[in-house]
Amino acid sequence: MPILYTIIPDQKIAYIKAWGKVVVDEIMIEGARMFAETEWENGFNILCDYREKTDFNLRNEDVEKVVDQDNKHEHLFDKSKLAIVAKSDLVFGLSRMWEMLSLDSNLTKMVFRDINDTESWLGLDLSFLDSMNRLP
Repeated sequence: MPILYTIIPDQKIAYIKAWGKVVVDEIMIEGARMFAETEWENGFNILCDYREKTDFNLRNEDVEKVVDQDNKHEHLFDKSKLAIVAKSDLVFGLSRMWEMLSLDSNLTKMVFRDINDTESWLGLDLSFLDSMNRLP
């Protein structure tokens, strides 16, 4: 599966890494699983790391499905900040589409191209990513 998440309670962050070919069902299933974890707490930051060569096999309708699911479960993460970091134009563009379609939510969110900008915006030291990026 090309989506892997880990919740790091002492850093108050959920780190999601995607690589390879990602489809909408994986995004929705893994998101639902993550928010059901006992370690998850509303207010933890969420970092979606899409810097790897990633092929998001998504259509406009798929992005809308993710937004709909987010809206239904917003109470699980409405005190959190979510950052997406993406290098490819396609993934960045789809992430921005998600961001724009979910403007009505209470989730504070931002899409970045650079991990350093992401780190500043989250107000966190993301040096722990060095070990996390060794994950498959």
